[in-house]
Parts: sequence; C-alpha cells; structure tokens
Amino acid sequence: MKKKPLQERFFAQFPNTAGIVVLRDGKVVWEEYGNACSASSRLHLYSVTKSVVCALVGIALEKGLLQSVDQPLHQFFPDQLPPDNPLTIRRLLTMTADYNFQIEPYEQYFASKDRVRFSLRCLRAGEPEGGFRYAPLVGPDILTGILTQVTGQSALDFARENLFAPLGIAVESPLHLSAREELLAFYQSDTISGWAADENGTNSSGWGLTLSTRELARIGQLYLNRGVWKERRILPEDWVVQSGSVHSRWAQGDLGYGYLWWVIDPKERAFAAIGDAGTTLYVNEARRLVAATTARFVPNAPDRIGFIRQVLEPLLE
Repeated sequence: MKKKPLQERFFAQFPNTAGIVVLRDGKVVWEEYGNACSASSRLHLYSVTKSVVCALVGIALEKGLLQSVDQPLHQFFPDQLPPDNPLTIRRLLTMTADYNFQIEPYEQYFASKDRVRFSLRCLRAGEPEGGFRYAPLVGPDILTGILTQVTGQSALDFARENLFAPLGIAVESPLHLSAREELLAFYQSDTISGWAADENGTNSSGWGLTLSTRELARIGQLYLNRGVWKERRILPEDWVVQSGSVHSRWAQGDLGYGYLWWVIDPKERAFAAIGDAGTTLYVNEARRLVAATTARFVPNAPDRIGFIRQVLEPLLE
C-alpha cells in the first residue's frame, strides 16, 4: 500500500483529522496524525462513546449483574416509571425508544444536575415512527445510570477494571462540563483524559469519553477478535455478534443498527461506531480490518466510512 498518496488524499478530504490507525490481522498497516496531534493525543469520541458503553453492558450481563437486555427500565427506576411502562434495556441499545420532544433539548440536558432523571422524564412509552429514533444525547445516559446501580461503581470505574485496564487504556477522571465555553474547549482539546459525568457522578453514555487513536483501535481489535484480547476473554462472544447484527433500521439512511453500533455490511460483518467530526471506529470481520479515526471538531464533518470502504479496503486486497 502506497501510504503517501493515500495520506495526501485522506487529509485533503478530511482536513480536521487528528489521527488514523488501521489494523489488519492485528498489525498496524497505516498510522498518521494531523492538526498538531500525535499518538499520545486524546480526543473526544462524541457518539463513539455509545459503543464503549455497549461493551460495558455486555460485561455486566456476563457477570450476572444484569439479567437480560429485556429487563424493563421501571425495575431500575420505580420512582420515575410506572410498572406498566414497556421500555427495556434493549430498546435503548437499539434506538427504538421514543421521546416526548421533536428537537433534542441540548441546553436543558447540559444544565441538568441529574441527566439520568432528565432523560427518564423525556421518555415516551410508545414506539417511535418507523420503529427507530436515534438519540444523540438524551436517553443513552439511562444505560450508565443502570450500570452505576447494578455495579455499585461509576461507569468509568467499572470500565477501568473490566475493559480499559486489560486493553492498556488509561482514562484519568470524570469531567464535569456544562457551560458552553467548557464544552467548546473540551471539543477542541487533545490533552484531556477523562469521561464526562453529571453532578451525581454518572458518566454520559452518548458522548464525553476521550481516548487516543491507538486506544480506540484496540477496542476495535477486541471486537474483531469477538471479545478476546491477548488470549483473555473480555467480552462474551455472543454479545459481540449481537452488537454487530441488525436489530433495527434507520429508514432514511437505509442503515441497520445493532446494539449501539451501526451495521455497515451484514454479509461481511462490518459494523461501525460513528461520532461527530468524523470520529469513527470501523470493524470488518471478513477483511480482518479495524480502522480508527479521531478528529478536531468542525460542524457537519463527513464520516469516514465511504473512504474506508471505497478507497482503503480495495488497497488492502
């Protein structure tokens, strides 16, 4: 693979890129950095955080801390939801929960001291139109709220012990961000190590985790290996399979959705975590490929999936 022309084309098309790491059969075949970033730079993952939370839910199930994805939410929040509320963990994982707003209330969410309770108040018991409603921020925090209940730890502490430490990932501290200026600075930083949390210490599920590009690629390799890292099982194999299988569908984009992962190509078992600014974690089992990209924030940045599928993969044939 000729890296220089590829590098020039990639960075010309995606000039806000902080880093890209591509693994084939677990070996680095391409690694580049831009925008004054390096292998040690830590970038906000935006919605890719959701797929990390997916791993934590799988670990909690394996440990018997959760019974199943079909547990109703009212079991965990009986003071917030009535016993006849039909919503389950599965509905949150597959983006098939509905909400009582048309435009996501970002300002109220960030101003909330208890974002789990705020998200619960926004739930609507029925199904969304078309059976799918992607929730960028409001809603996913219910999952980390559940994890905090059943583990007796923050999602960050639970991840440190059961996911991050085995992969050699270090995440320093919870981050309490609410003011607009704090958030904008966080989006542009490449030195902050942490995971956003509300004032109760509950980590966010839909955003807020920072990792280096190499660390992000390790999580992709874990999924490519169906839950095994250096001969140690971290995730249940069936959980990895289910996470990358279609459970719901975004009709507008004709794209399948698994458990907090987008399903790109079911035949090749290609699935991806996709966040703002072009942040991407792509896994393709058939091609034994992992591609991780991090980025400086710019609005409306295109995702990197098309480039990976149409340019990068053919070069690695």
